[in-house]
Amino acid sequence: MKNKIGLLIAFSVLALIALSAIQAFLIRNTYELEEDAIIAEIDYLSSQIRSSQEIDSLTKVWQDNLTAIIAGYNNNGTSKPALISRIKERANYINSSYRQYFNQKIQEAKLGYEIKHKSVLKSILIIEEGIIDTIYQTGVDKPIKILGDNFENSEAFIVNTSIFSSRARVLDSAGNNLTSKKVLKFDVVSEDVVLIEDQKNILFRRMASLFIISIFIFLFVILLLFFSIRGLITQKRIAEIKTDFVNNITHEFKTPLATLGIAVKSLENKTILESPNFLNNTIEIIKRQNIRLQRLVDEVMTNSLSSKKIILDKEDVFDNEYFKQVIEDFELSSNIPKKKIERILFTSEVVLKIDKFHFTTALRNIMENALKYGSKSSKIIFKTYLKQNEYTIEICNGGSKINKKDQMHIFEKFYRVNSGNLHTVKGMGLGLYYTKQIVKAHDGIISVQNEENKVCFTIKIPAK
Repeated sequence: MKNKIGLLIAFSVLALIALSAIQAFLIRNTYELEEDAIIAEIDYLSSQIRSSQEIDSLTKVWQDNLTAIIAGYNNNGTSKPALISRIKERANYINSSYRQYFNQKIQEAKLGYEIKHKSVLKSILIIEEGIIDTIYQTGVDKPIKILGDNFENSEAFIVNTSIFSSRARVLDSAGNNLTSKKVLKFDVVSEDVVLIEDQKNILFRRMASLFIISIFIFLFVILLLFFSIRGLITQKRIAEIKTDFVNNITHEFKTPLATLGIAVKSLENKTILESPNFLNNTIEIIKRQNIRLQRLVDEVMTNSLSSKKIILDKEDVFDNEYFKQVIEDFELSSNIPKKKIERILFTSEVVLKIDKFHFTTALRNIMENALKYGSKSSKIIFKTYLKQNEYTIEICNGGSKINKKDQMHIFEKFYRVNSGNLHTVKGMGLGLYYTKQIVKAHDGIISVQNEENKVCFTIKIPAK
């Protein structure tokens, strides 16, 4: 059974890990889809703004300036660095108007988040009579921002790539058109780049409901798994305890029933029937065994009651007088020497309001356990004291300590401390359960703890 539960737990953990992996995969996919949706949204907005009349006019101005700059480079022999410097200068001239209008359109779109936009040069190629002159190319030179905002971020993404191709007439050294009317062809490649401010947080906010639902489902599955396994283990333990209880009570009933069987058979013997002494002895045996059976039945019935079902008939008792009587009666009924129980009773007289019958039963249960489980040479210590209107009763016995696992369950119904799979002391596992119910019915608490070489049961009840 233990192996089956272990396998169940192992498979459950593996299933939970698989579920977590699937959930993480789905969340990752959703994140990427949301990211693509934002990019598509910005791409569409950016294309709308670029196609507007104002931006189109500014772009046309920029392209005309660029054509003039490139033509001047070819005709006047301007250096490449000087050409790049002229391009930056002309871009800065119109950039203020470009940024103002572009950002205004973004604000009007009410996206719910801030973005930055810029156009950067990718390459400038001049083609003359089949010869390509590379003026600028990304990867070789540092990227050049033409228009838009200044920012550097690895999370920025490209929303558009455009190619501007044009021709410029080639002039002679005096600035006149060549008779061949040579023209200069050039290609300018640029990219529109967008950066979403705080992109990850925006995506997480959009996915907040998904995260909450996913976490709730995940925790629900964990709790369901936890309570299922715990319930299975509890049911297994209860089944074992009930089986043990049936075995114990069967054993307890077997002895008196066997004795009754022998006594009944002996009554069939004419010799015994004709002998008054034998007959009386047999009848006494039947009476004793009948009483024993009745007590066993009563013990099972009574100990099944909870603290709320126990009806108390409380009365005022003087502590020392009462406890001395309980100890003396226990010594007499258990046939143990008086020195076996060491009494350390509270010196001052205290009045307690208790149900003498039930409370005496509770104390006797603890003392019987101390006698059963304690070592033969050790004493049972019965100690009482009053502290802050709380009356405490301690019953300790020398012997083997109770491990922490047993301490957690020792007051449960049918539970019995065992060694391995064998119970070394007879019983039904109801005594301490009933004792706790009696103490609770008196508004008290009971606990057990190991102290050096002894085990102590402590009862605390309110003093009158």
